[in-house]
Amino acid sequence: MKLLLQLVLAMALVAGATAILARMHLGSCVDLPIHDEPSPDGRFVASRFEHTCTGSTMATTEVSLRAAALPFDTPAPEDVVLIASGRPPVDLSWRDGRTLVAKTAGKVVEQRPSWRSVGVVIQAVR
Repeated sequence: MKLLLQLVLAMALVAGATAILARMHLGSCVDLPIHDEPSPDGRFVASRFEHTCTGSTMATTEVSLRAAALPFDTPAPEDVVLIASGRPPVDLSWRDGRTLVAKTAGKVVEQRPSWRSVGVVIQAVR
């Protein structure tokens, strides 16, 4: 009988802890837009944003591309063309309507050379 009571109490404790953790939304992430740089022809927008997740002290600075008609929203992974560790400055400019240039002194942890018909050039600055 005593063992059964301990088992029931342990199960109740686990259920309560699970409910609390579920309400905390552990692992939820937020993308805070910092700067939008429209392409010269007005077709695309490059967005620099800060990506942070609950429970993590490490933020990243990211750059995504989208059609100009669309508002900023959490981008799909294939739309992110640059991820830099931390919160380094990233300067965005367009060489022309089809080439985005991103300059940063930050540590680049992921980059893509292109997005759809747009070329992406990442330049390290010191």
